[in-house]
Amino acid sequence: MMQSLGRQYVRYFNAVHQRTGALWEAKLITPHNEYLKLDKNSEKRQQVYRILFQGLMPELDLNEIRYALQKEWVLGDDRLKRRIEEKIGICRDKHGGDRKSLVF
Repeated sequence: MMQSLGRQYVRYFNAVHQRTGALWEAKLITPHNEYLKLDKNSEKRQQVYRILFQGLMPELDLNEIRYALQKEWVLGDDRLKRRIEEKIGICRDKHGGDRKSLVF
């Protein structure tokens, strides 16, 4: 019950603040110097950054990336997935994820 409540709050918070991912995710990321050079003002810097990438990636691809991040899945071809699994010692075939999905 508490886990469900927490997940609902994360969805609500992300929707209100137009963001994705875990609530603590942004706290662990340190901005790159090149990003900081875009503007001194944080809001203007974010606008400039968004403009840089506008129209470069289809919305379908962005949604696929967001979904994979939320599920903590590896997104890529089979070769990339195998290399990552070997590197971290986890095999995706031995344990699932979303058991309700057709992919599982």
